[in-house]
Amino acid sequence: MMACAVRRRIRRAWQFVFDCDHAAYARRSEELTYVANTIMTGCALQGRSFTAQEAAVAVCNLGLENWPPLWRSAKSLPDDFLVNHDLITVFQVGWTVLHKDVGMYAAERLQEVLAGLRCDDCNVHTGLDALRIELSTCCRAGMP
Repeated sequence: MMACAVRRRIRRAWQFVFDCDHAAYARRSEELTYVANTIMTGCALQGRSFTAQEAAVAVCNLGLENWPPLWRSAKSLPDDFLVNHDLITVFQVGWTVLHKDVGMYAAERLQEVLAGLRCDDCNVHTGLDALRIELSTCCRAGMP
């Protein structure tokens, strides 16, 4: 039930662009293929790889749900949003949210856990310290 509600926005926008602008629909379809392939290379869902549609729709929907307020004229996005906005940008917004709110958040919490771990085994302790330092360096670079 929740998954259906989450995808309503992208489905409404997708249907509108299909019904109203065939050229924009063709461009969005090509972009959907691109973003689907990007996600499928590194993600899984319930122990299996995402399907192309699940991958692309999930990140694009996240992008629509988090579309920057400064980039829109109304509180919610209109149904015709995809007529004039490309899916690559929608995908990039969604991917940025995933990176910041999932990847970076998890890496920062792991740093905190590693900082508090103590181990009597010198080799394990040295390895944990090395991991914490490397993770810290990667986080500062924005690439955990």
